[in-house]
Amino acid sequence: MFDSTGYSNGIGGTEVQYVRLSGAGDVNSEYGIEQKNANMGLDFDIGITDVEVDHLDLHDNGYMGLGVRSYPRCDGRFHRGNFVQRNTFIHDNRVRNARDGEGFYIGTSHFNSTVGRAYVQTGCPDAGYLEPPLVNAKIYNNVLEDIGRDGIQVGAVTSGMEIYDNVVKRYAKKQDYGHVGGIQINPGSVGEVHGNWIEAMANDVEGTAIQYAGGSTGDVFIHDNVIVGSPTPLLTLGYMITSSNRTVFRNNTVVSSGGKPFYLFCNAALSTTQPHHMDITDNIFVGYDRIGQFLFSDAQGDWYKIFDGNAPKCPINGRVYDNALEAAQHVPGSFYSENVGDAQFVDAGMQNFRLLPTSPALGKGATIR
Repeated sequence: MFDSTGYSNGIGGTEVQYVRLSGAGDVNSEYGIEQKNANMGLDFDIGITDVEVDHLDLHDNGYMGLGVRSYPRCDGRFHRGNFVQRNTFIHDNRVRNARDGEGFYIGTSHFNSTVGRAYVQTGCPDAGYLEPPLVNAKIYNNVLEDIGRDGIQVGAVTSGMEIYDNVVKRYAKKQDYGHVGGIQINPGSVGEVHGNWIEAMANDVEGTAIQYAGGSTGDVFIHDNVIVGSPTPLLTLGYMITSSNRTVFRNNTVVSSGGKPFYLFCNAALSTTQPHHMDITDNIFVGYDRIGQFLFSDAQGDWYKIFDGNAPKCPINGRVYDNALEAAQHVPGSFYSENVGDAQFVDAGMQNFRLLPTSPALGKGATIR
């Protein structure tokens, strides 16, 4: 174990390429490398590609637990078109108490727009820079607990994204709106999110279990996740979403004690003749006091206004909805109940959310191993 008190990064580097950093093989600990008390536990942030990080225990850091991303430089070496971050594998790590920032920060955050010099380097002209894509990112078998902002944040993954079998508990502890995802899928990213356990802290009012900002190069499939306690289990933002790709939220088990099952923000740039299709089917939503509220943006992109006019641009399961869902209605195809007991879980009090043979929700919800 090494104590990084007084250092910005416990482990840091630029232009880190073709490297595996591993704590595997320690007979006395699952996590053979332990670090604590820096601002960022691990931060690789410029010209990064072909990196694997596993079996690290990063805890009690002031801001972020682990970051592996590539921002542009003034000289253009790492701009989009000149550089691609590839083959980024983050697995079997533990991050605890990342107090003010993200647990994981993989890839960049602004693939849908240009970024100013604050994200590049001091002395650059304050002009637009395009962040590079990330191809092939696998984030799996990690444990993240007590995180200030997003638990797992992944961005710019234009192909090959898979986020699976992670445990994320007590994320969004700062309640900093816009940075409150258990799993935050930033612009440009498409792929699969499955088999994760995402559990909010007690009295969470801002958190979103899974937040999807949108990508244009493929579908995103969100399935077989268990979501506990989140006031908003699913939030789609619509950035970069087109009519040629789908958002699929299927076979998830969602257990809460109030709030709304999903917010869906429809991209106002779409059209009714080329809509974006959303599939929300075969889920279990229990413990919610309001069944179906969701929002659509207006033509000016005001994401916080309930607005019916854009609803035809984003049909759900092939049907156009409007704000009539406010009246305790719901999108058919999933199991809903305000009473958790109605789902007939094996033992909800002990968080065993497998279904009894007599459950009316059989065939829906997550497959729990």
